[in-house]
Amino acid sequence: MRNVESLVSHSPADSAAESAGRQRYVLVGLLFLHTVNTYVDRVCISVAAPEMQRDLGLSNQTMGYIFAVFSLGYGLFQIPAGWMADTWGARRFMRPSRLSSPRSRSGVRVGW
Repeated sequence: MRNVESLVSHSPADSAAESAGRQRYVLVGLLFLHTVNTYVDRVCISVAAPEMQRDLGLSNQTMGYIFAVFSLGYGLFQIPAGWMADTWGARRFMRPSRLSSPRSRSGVRVGW
Protein backbone atom coordinates (compact mmCIF):
# COMPACT_ATOMS: atom_id res chain seq x y z
CA MET A 1 0.00 0.00 0.00
CA ARG A 2 1.32 3.42 -0.94
CA ASN A 3 1.96 6.11 1.55
CA VAL A 4 -0.77 8.75 1.36
CA GLU A 5 1.66 11.60 1.97
CA SER A 6 3.63 10.69 -1.14
CA LEU A 7 0.49 11.13 -3.23
CA VAL A 8 -0.23 14.62 -1.90
CA SER A 9 1.55 17.31 -3.88
CA HIS A 10 3.58 19.83 -1.98
CA SER A 11 2.40 23.41 -2.02
CA PRO A 12 4.61 26.29 -3.19
CA ALA A 13 4.74 27.51 0.41
CA ASP A 14 6.34 24.22 1.45
CA SER A 15 9.05 24.49 -1.18
CA ALA A 16 9.67 28.15 -0.27
CA ALA A 17 10.07 27.16 3.38
CA GLU A 18 12.51 24.41 2.42
CA SER A 19 14.48 26.87 0.28
CA ALA A 20 14.60 29.39 3.14
CA GLY A 21 15.81 26.64 5.44
CA ARG A 22 18.64 25.79 3.05
CA GLN A 23 19.55 29.46 2.72
CA ARG A 24 19.80 29.73 6.50
CA TYR A 25 22.28 26.86 6.62
CA VAL A 26 24.33 28.42 3.84
CA LEU A 27 24.33 31.75 5.69
CA VAL A 28 25.41 30.11 8.94
CA GLY A 29 28.18 28.32 7.06
CA LEU A 30 29.38 31.56 5.50
CA LEU A 31 29.29 33.33 8.86
CA PHE A 32 31.35 30.50 10.33
CA LEU A 33 33.93 30.84 7.54
CA HIS A 34 34.03 34.61 8.11
CA THR A 35 34.64 34.04 11.82
CA VAL A 36 37.47 31.64 11.03
CA ASN A 37 38.94 34.19 8.63
CA THR A 38 38.90 37.00 11.21
CA TYR A 39 40.44 34.66 13.77
CA VAL A 40 43.22 33.78 11.33
CA ASP A 41 43.76 37.52 10.70
CA ARG A 42 44.22 38.13 14.41
CA VAL A 43 46.55 35.17 14.77
CA CYS A 44 48.64 36.28 11.80
CA ILE A 45 49.11 39.81 13.10
CA SER A 46 49.99 38.39 16.53
CA VAL A 47 52.60 36.09 15.01
CA ALA A 48 54.00 38.93 12.91
CA ALA A 49 54.09 41.37 15.86
CA PRO A 50 57.63 40.59 17.10
CA GLU A 51 59.06 40.98 13.60
CA MET A 52 57.12 44.20 13.08
CA GLN A 53 58.37 45.55 16.40
CA ARG A 54 61.97 44.69 15.58
CA ASP A 55 61.90 45.97 11.99
CA LEU A 56 60.03 49.20 12.73
CA GLY A 57 61.39 49.84 16.21
CA LEU A 58 57.97 49.79 17.87
CA SER A 59 57.45 49.60 21.62
CA ASN A 60 54.97 47.26 23.31
CA GLN A 61 52.63 50.18 23.91
CA THR A 62 52.68 51.20 20.25
CA MET A 63 52.03 47.59 19.27
CA GLY A 64 49.04 47.62 21.63
CA TYR A 65 47.69 50.67 19.81
CA ILE A 66 48.12 48.90 16.48
CA PHE A 67 46.21 45.86 17.77
CA ALA A 68 43.46 48.12 19.13
CA VAL A 69 43.05 49.96 15.83
CA PHE A 70 43.08 46.66 13.94
CA SER A 71 40.20 45.38 16.12
CA LEU A 72 38.41 48.72 16.18
CA GLY A 73 38.08 48.59 12.40
CA TYR A 74 35.88 45.51 12.69
CA GLY A 75 33.73 47.01 15.42
CA LEU A 76 33.20 50.43 13.89
CA PHE A 77 32.30 49.34 10.40
CA GLN A 78 30.10 46.29 11.01
CA ILE A 79 26.92 48.20 11.86
CA PRO A 80 27.18 50.86 9.11
CA ALA A 81 28.13 48.22 6.55
CA GLY A 82 25.14 46.08 7.52
CA TRP A 83 22.81 49.06 7.33
CA MET A 84 24.14 50.03 3.88
CA ALA A 85 23.85 46.45 2.61
CA ASP A 86 20.23 46.30 3.83
CA THR A 87 19.39 49.70 2.37
CA TRP A 88 21.16 49.48 -0.98
CA GLY A 89 21.05 45.74 -1.55
CA ALA A 90 23.97 43.34 -1.54
CA ARG A 91 24.97 43.70 -5.19
CA ARG A 92 25.04 47.47 -5.17
CA PHE A 93 26.82 47.54 -1.80
CA MET A 94 29.55 45.11 -2.89
CA ARG A 95 30.17 46.75 -6.29
CA PRO A 96 32.95 49.12 -5.09
CA SER A 97 34.89 46.27 -3.48
CA ARG A 98 34.63 44.18 -6.64
CA LEU A 99 35.96 47.09 -8.66
CA SER A 100 38.75 47.99 -6.27
CA SER A 101 40.00 44.47 -5.51
CA PRO A 102 41.94 43.93 -8.75
CA ARG A 103 43.51 47.37 -8.40
CA SER A 104 44.61 46.72 -4.85
CA ARG A 105 46.06 43.35 -5.77
CA SER A 106 47.99 44.90 -8.66
CA GLY A 107 49.52 47.36 -6.19
CA VAL A 108 50.75 44.45 -4.11
CA ARG A 109 52.32 42.88 -7.17
CA VAL A 110 54.44 45.93 -7.94
CA GLY A 111 55.47 46.37 -4.31
CA TRP A 112 53.40 49.35 -3.18
